[in-house]
Amino acid sequence: MADLVVFYSLTGKSRQVAEWLAAGLNAEIDEIVEQRPRDFGFHGIFRSGLDSLLRRQPPIQPMTRREGIYDRVILACPAWGGRIAGPARTWLRQYGRGARSVGLALQSGNGFAHAGALAEFKDVIGRSPKPLLTVSEFDFGKKVAEQKVADFVRSITIEAARFPVS
Repeated sequence: MADLVVFYSLTGKSRQVAEWLAAGLNAEIDEIVEQRPRDFGFHGIFRSGLDSLLRRQPPIQPMTRREGIYDRVILACPAWGGRIAGPARTWLRQYGRGARSVGLALQSGNGFAHAGALAEFKDVIGRSPKPLLTVSEFDFGKKVAEQKVADFVRSITIEAARFPVS
């Protein structure tokens, strides 16, 4: 089974989750890069909030790996205002439909699988994310995020062994 982990990260936390996922799944990894990168200062945060509120799709650089050749793609990204981060939203619309199976690793302050983010995902992809992982700021602060990702990888690896992808 060939896996790809695609990620967008502003603070580095989604990058870290993506790297843990890729290592645990022995997956390839690809980064979503904006054509006009934002910073973590006032303007970058304000722009992120507007992207979320208005559901904007900021332009991204072309991806280096093609999602259609993988059995499973997992998108790792933050939730902004309860929705999928703008650059990840762009990836979903441009590339997500081409993947056979798409999962979601969502980072948010509270670790909830926000209804808005899940609805947006389902609207674009046509089905709910499977598998789904949520990681919170608390998980990073208590240094349990890596273990949470490892447990997640173990659970989907066991499930894949029981129910092979056809």
